[in-house]
Amino acid sequence: MDAASKASVLNYTRANLGTIVYKTMRPGEVDPAPEEKLSHMTALLDDDPALFLSRWGRFLPREQLEQFEGARGDYEVDFHLTTLLAQPTPPPSTPTSPPRTRTTAHIRSQNRRLQYLRRHLQNTPYFDDEAMQLREPALYEHYVGQYIPEEERNAPFAEEINLVERVLSDIDRGWAEERVRREREEAMEEEEEEEEEQEEEEEEGEEEEDSALMRENGNGSRVDKPVRRKYGVPNGEVAHDLARDNDMDVLSSHREGEEGDKQEGNEQEMVDDKENVKPAFPSISEEERQELRDEFVRIMEERFLDGEDNEFDYSTVDFNEEYDDMDQQHMDLQDKYFDEDDPDDDEDRGGEGHTGYTGELDY
Repeated sequence: MDAASKASVLNYTRANLGTIVYKTMRPGEVDPAPEEKLSHMTALLDDDPALFLSRWGRFLPREQLEQFEGARGDYEVDFHLTTLLAQPTPPPSTPTSPPRTRTTAHIRSQNRRLQYLRRHLQNTPYFDDEAMQLREPALYEHYVGQYIPEEERNAPFAEEINLVERVLSDIDRGWAEERVRREREEAMEEEEEEEEEQEEEEEEGEEEEDSALMRENGNGSRVDKPVRRKYGVPNGEVAHDLARDNDMDVLSSHREGEEGDKQEGNEQEMVDDKENVKPAFPSISEEERQELRDEFVRIMEERFLDGEDNEFDYSTVDFNEEYDDMDQQHMDLQDKYFDEDDPDDDEDRGGEGHTGYTGELDY
């Protein structure tokens, strides 16, 4: 990703900082100053474009997402960029798209899901690492899995875990890791196909240029250096030179064949070595690991609220009045009442105070 692309993304981010959700605020947490937000976002764009995309990519329009094309080749960048670019329209939070109207029913459903999450899901096994890994293996690997040290990853089970639970845990973990591996292979295959298509297009362009040059010669054929011949056979010194060149070509071809065989052997050895080498885990501090996990949990909470858990029956929550926030509804009704109580009415009544309030909210 070159400097011009980064500058374009940062300029857009700076101009639209007010519409970009920097992070989900916890109760009592103070929202950082705009300068602090922009400084952190700039550093993250330089150090980890994939993490920048995962946090704020949904707020970028297509023309800004395309600035990350130069960072392709990294699995996480490919994953997020492909997902974001697959959206049919720009993210609704950007100023380039019309504001999305939310119906009362939609707002009610979102509030009920939030209440359900707070009452029944937060601080439960639903947000344990293993459960989240099964629901979103690729996201888990990006935020959590790749930073787990080898000794921690292969740590023995706790004594209270019985044999059946251990077997099921190993099966689930193996399934999640296999899914991540397949997704990476598919991403690499897609990237290789794109590179091959690009090479073919470049070769076709070169052939068209050669054809154009030959047409400019006037006879449509290439002009080679003439060779002196006598009765169809190269004579004299020219014949000797051609024979020597032919011998050199044969020798060169033989050497290239040997070198090609050696190279293939070396490449196979490298493949075998790669299969036997254990993956290196990025080294980050415990504080950074915790921040990434918190971000992953926040994303999983948002996915639940957006109805993206295919295993959950949202109808049991969306149509259940038990999860209505009555305190919030009462505050909304009070705000509506006082907004409708126009202060100009007092002036129309000669300055007398409004005496019709009975303590009940009449609508």
